[in-house]
Amino acid sequence: MRTTQFLVMALSALVFAFAGCSKDSDDNGIPDNGLTAEQLKAEILGKWTFTSGISLQSGLAKQSTKKPRFAGLRNNIAEAPRQGATSGFIEFLADGTFFILDAQGNFFAGDYTTKAGQVIDLSDFGSIKEIRIKDGGLDCTITYTRLGQNHTLEIHADKAADIPAGERTTLLCRTWEVERIIAGWDEQELAQEGVARITATFSPSGTYVFRFFRANGDLVLAEAEYWKWHPTDTNRFVYWTTEDVGQIDNDENAVRILKLTQSQLEVASYDGDDVNTHLVFKASNN
Repeated sequence: MRTTQFLVMALSALVFAFAGCSKDSDDNGIPDNGLTAEQLKAEILGKWTFTSGISLQSGLAKQSTKKPRFAGLRNNIAEAPRQGATSGFIEFLADGTFFILDAQGNFFAGDYTTKAGQVIDLSDFGSIKEIRIKDGGLDCTITYTRLGQNHTLEIHADKAADIPAGERTTLLCRTWEVERIIAGWDEQELAQEGVARITATFSPSGTYVFRFFRANGDLVLAEAEYWKWHPTDTNRFVYWTTEDVGQIDNDENAVRILKLTQSQLEVASYDGDDVNTHLVFKASNN
């Protein structure tokens, strides 16, 4: 049986309504569709799945080029995507965080700021302009600079379905911070890697992201995966990676929720009857 690996994925959505064919422009010459920054943020919340493979240069999320030595963890730098694997996505969370996962498994995260009209600034990354959304589809342009070179990508994406709403979805979907490792991860090895803080973010669009930070706040590693509720057991959720598409085992890929409140989350994963990973989280302030 496959050893369950408890990792997160996360990345949510971007979208924005294009109002008519107005020729009005703002001070920067960007077409103004009449939406305020608040309205734009409300429109873009969620996850948008790229309709074709998008590859970005190495960016915000610092990632190891080797498999990490953490027990039960994987490097999320993917090999060549297998047939049927996702082409990636961009996601916007209500707390002002954005996630991007490209077709090669490269993961980017940061803060975003919506501007009136058709512009979204992505901190330390770039910006999104010329946003159009219609019938559940998104068209936009992403511009960013890497290694001294400017890049522009035309993006086409479809809105991803949200996890079914409910009390447990509302409680789970937030950022949690690891408070105690009971089983599965070697705290000494984590310390040797310079990890001082670990967070897990669940999004209502089915993204599940683990991030490992140094004491100074620098990101050591980021892991992005997908999640959904188990089809028959409300005390379990199922996770999978981009490579698992089409071969998800709802039991082997399941994590059991032992406790879930507004302030605490306790989970465990199993390999047969043996506990593989057992973690206690507290609600994170950031």
